[in-house]
Amino acid sequence: MKIILYNILLTLLFSPTLVLGQANKRAVRLADYKKWNLLYAEELSADGLWVSYKLRYDYGADSLFVQNTHSGKRLAFPSATNAIFSDDGKWFSCTDNENTLSVLELKTEQLKTYAKVIRHEFHSPMKYWVVLSNLGESTELIIQQYGKNQVRRVLDVKDFSIAKDGTIAIIRSHDVAIMKPAKNFTLQTIATDVDATFKKLQWSKSGHALTFFEELSDDGIKPQNHKIYWYTTKDSKLRLLESSAIDSLQPQRIVLRKGAPAATFSGDENSLFFAVASEAVPIEEEKYQIWDSATAYEYALNKYHSTMESRPKLWVWTVDSAQLQQVSTLENPGVLLDATKQYALIFNPMLYEPQYEHYPPADFYIRDWASSEQHLLLKNCSTAIGMMGGSPDGRYIHYFKEGDWWIYDNTKRSHLNLTKGLGLQLTDSSDQYPGLVVPVGCPGWSIDGKTIIFYDDYDIWLFSADGKTRTRITDGRKDKIRYRIYKDLYNRNIKQTKDDLPSSSYDFSKGLVLEALGKDMESGYFKWLPTAELKKIVYEKTGNSRLRKARNRETYLFIEESASLPPRLMIKESKVLQSKLVFQSNNHAKQYLWGTAELIDYKNSANQKLRGILYKPSNYIQGQKYPMVVLVYEKITPKFNDYIRPTEYSPMGFTPPHYFLDGYLVLMPDIRYTIGSPGKSAADCIESAIAEVKKRQMVLEDRIGIIGHSYGGYEAAFVISQSSTFAAAVSGSGIMNLTASYFTYEPENIRSNAWRFESQQGRMACTPFDNWESYQENSPIRYANQITTPLFSWAGKKDYNVLWKQSAELHMALRRLGKKNVFLVYENESHTIRTPELQKDLTNKTKNWFDYYLKERKDSILIGMH
Repeated sequence: MKIILYNILLTLLFSPTLVLGQANKRAVRLADYKKWNLLYAEELSADGLWVSYKLRYDYGADSLFVQNTHSGKRLAFPSATNAIFSDDGKWFSCTDNENTLSVLELKTEQLKTYAKVIRHEFHSPMKYWVVLSNLGESTELIIQQYGKNQVRRVLDVKDFSIAKDGTIAIIRSHDVAIMKPAKNFTLQTIATDVDATFKKLQWSKSGHALTFFEELSDDGIKPQNHKIYWYTTKDSKLRLLESSAIDSLQPQRIVLRKGAPAATFSGDENSLFFAVASEAVPIEEEKYQIWDSATAYEYALNKYHSTMESRPKLWVWTVDSAQLQQVSTLENPGVLLDATKQYALIFNPMLYEPQYEHYPPADFYIRDWASSEQHLLLKNCSTAIGMMGGSPDGRYIHYFKEGDWWIYDNTKRSHLNLTKGLGLQLTDSSDQYPGLVVPVGCPGWSIDGKTIIFYDDYDIWLFSADGKTRTRITDGRKDKIRYRIYKDLYNRNIKQTKDDLPSSSYDFSKGLVLEALGKDMESGYFKWLPTAELKKIVYEKTGNSRLRKARNRETYLFIEESASLPPRLMIKESKVLQSKLVFQSNNHAKQYLWGTAELIDYKNSANQKLRGILYKPSNYIQGQKYPMVVLVYEKITPKFNDYIRPTEYSPMGFTPPHYFLDGYLVLMPDIRYTIGSPGKSAADCIESAIAEVKKRQMVLEDRIGIIGHSYGGYEAAFVISQSSTFAAAVSGSGIMNLTASYFTYEPENIRSNAWRFESQQGRMACTPFDNWESYQENSPIRYANQITTPLFSWAGKKDYNVLWKQSAELHMALRRLGKKNVFLVYENESHTIRTPELQKDLTNKTKNWFDYYLKERKDSILIGMH
């Protein structure tokens, strides 16, 4: 008896619910969810003295804040968005939901407001801002100089664009004009036509040239035809290009392409790239459809792109010589311009069709558009993102081939394998997809174009373009820390288009900011300089992300969080050792009990090491057992330090806090796939993770549920067909019949699903005809008769990624077999649920399902399933 009392006393003394700091905390109730917010959209001023951020509430209005990083003084802008700091850090602007613009002078806190604003822009070098407002029947452009009361107003402005030197170009109803700060913004008309519709203002990088388009009158022919104007500020000359006046362009039309720039200046700003297209053949209403297996594309895509003739082609106009050259051709309509725009890679994306990769392969040619000469660069090379790029000086093209990085020297016309025989792990196997072998990455080049940067699985390497020197600038492999250049810091102001060969460059003299991720999900940032060791900005056991740098000083803003620490804004100044707290979101959370997260280690049946995240309930007591829900989807452990706020508004109907705050364990295991057997390998890993939790004597073994969405929905449905472990299951938007899905037309990608199974997430690496039995053996519907777990499944009727009929098939099978399944079809939803009230509906129905089967809350299904 004494021993029993002693053990009880120990349990009470050391229970997490009673340790110091926990005793006075209270449980989170559903009514408390409204207190939580999402911290996002943070920005840092150029001088590092101010931050802005937004707080989003599921149950109330959002707010935007601007806060001083030293004094902590904070100003609120309810329901505002589009926060912008001026480049000098002295001004701040935002817009509310009624399009009222607020412009704040940060030093004096003087505020100016403008109603019905269409858009606005700061120009700090010339010390002014521009506001375009809607007056109802007209518009007004307002130019406000810093610190001055007088303003310049121009009526009837449709659009504006600001050059580097501050010159403003505007479009009015029937003319185009410029206004120069040096001339007190006096209007200077450069083009006029009472019948014209002008559009697409675009300055060159230097601001010495301006181009714009004129939409020609509708002649009933598609696509719409245009004129192009080119204006140079040095000589005030206006030049015109019109397809009808140039024999080489006829009968083609100058067009605007969706998702592409109207025009692009060459590097020397002497030439302009633009698109032309042939007259579109009208697509008549079909009395019947012809699905022909001999066409390059499947029916839907072939309907619009049966030949390359219909695709726009890129041309270039050299203004001084008035020359026109064709860049892309009928044979090779695809184009990627090098960084200097002196040459182009051209290719035909249809060449190898029909094919079943995610991205089609192509033969790439280098075309010197000035001479119209071209030569073959690569045959049968993937068009996938990340496989190819260029140096900033245009001399080199890098590409990934057969596990190595290669360099093509455009001057010498020679290829060089830079990484051959070095034993570096340069291929990325993290997604475990079949098909294309993809690289870990090449983030770009040094700014002088002499050094290229590569990643292996842990480290960053610098290679000279001639391959003679190579340097590893990190030592991550030793401690299993993965280093990468933090590209978000460098790419925010880079404007590359789909016509550009990817080209990123870095000024090594200014150093490189690196992001780092440790083996136990430690994270942070470091600064590398060529002449110094890595300098830590921040690197902790917490999650540290979304780094921002002040433009004019060595001050950094970042988010710190963990599974139990709500996101907070931190400032790190280079001369200060410790980071400083600027703002703690959800500060009220410390008043409440919260779940804890830990990483668990386990092995699958092939003895491969895996990890998972295990959340313990907020009221967890050592020695007690709890029901558990298992969330499945590929690899989830990188989210270990994510703080997940409690909410009823989830696009997939599930968030861990909704469960660990109500006495559940939540397990999120990583999965390692066997190509050709994705379902069975997933089941193996999931069962292995559960077995590890069972060893800890904390789970009620007859009260385990499983949930997944999309590919996780497939996995959840498949696992319950192989196992009797689960007392309840939820599957959302999942594939249930692999063979049927393979042959299904997918409207979202305008093609069948064959590519998905042969080379991507489906992980089969073959057609059903190559291995029919494997497709069957990895399909949930094949084993519907073995399912004993009550299943709640759901889908969106307008899901064009995984058709809702996939879940309907399994429902019909289970219905015929007399097995328990409730299938919910959301009429106007897609792959995820986007309507807030339906998100709440799905969240509650999912919770009711698990409560009924895992907690024996027998009224829960009656309350919320129908």
